[in-house]
Amino acid sequence: MRKTLACLLFLFCTVLGWGQNAYTTPYTVGNTDDTANLGIISHWKALPNGGACNLLNIGSDGVMLCQGTDGYPYQRITGATTWTKLTSLGNQMHVVMANAGITYALGPGGLDWAICQTQGSNSYSVLQWSGSAWTAKHGCYRQMAATSDGFIIGTNVSNDTWESSDGGNTYTQISGHTKGPNLTYVSASQSSEICGTDGSKVYLDTGGGFVALPAQPATSGIAGCVVTNDGINMYAWGTFGVQRWDFLAGTWNVVTGLSVNGMSAGYNPMTVAVDTAGHP
Repeated sequence: MRKTLACLLFLFCTVLGWGQNAYTTPYTVGNTDDTANLGIISHWKALPNGGACNLLNIGSDGVMLCQGTDGYPYQRITGATTWTKLTSLGNQMHVVMANAGITYALGPGGLDWAICQTQGSNSYSVLQWSGSAWTAKHGCYRQMAATSDGFIIGTNVSNDTWESSDGGNTYTQISGHTKGPNLTYVSASQSSEICGTDGSKVYLDTGGGFVALPAQPATSGIAGCVVTNDGINMYAWGTFGVQRWDFLAGTWNVVTGLSVNGMSAGYNPMTVAVDTAGHP
């Protein structure tokens, strides 16, 4: 059986806001061969000194970015135990990070912002952080993921999935309506490891298009999914809680007691989550 070096992180105690540390679970920097315990909630460790996140991302370098409830992004670099508020990025964007040097966002002001506004209140334009300011890009998404190899993928308000391999300059529709399943959520750890859901099925795309898994965690209520870059660890969450896909056995296994609003997967592999109160 293949083993995985995993850094598994999850908060299951109460934190009221940034700077208030009420954690009871210790965190130790390092790698642990924890493959056999991925379905045990006590093996998901709390992130220290965290608050509440509307969004949480982990990049290919292990750097994490939390979109705080105040709208500002908070960054935690690999091996650190503190979060840094990135006030220069502002508080008006839905920030998505590929790694510490590549940050995208959904918000107003992109090159296609006028088109996005005609599509509804949940349609946002794409921007990229230059290091000092947001640079406008093409695209209108409701939800988006980005990877360190310059790959962007997301779904729009019509449940069509579009991808860009050049950092948001040009896009290709790869799913939706006549091109494949109408996905409501997609995520990617690299351009060849993509998963998505239409709410009733989980799909995997490793280069040949979205294919429904032979077994499903539920028949409805699937909110999202993540897959690590090595294609070994894959999770889905929704009204049924959290389940992990066993690629060898072809079955879903319940992570008992774990309830989340979102997850993010990166390299090596690393998986992070936020609980139903937004705590990372």
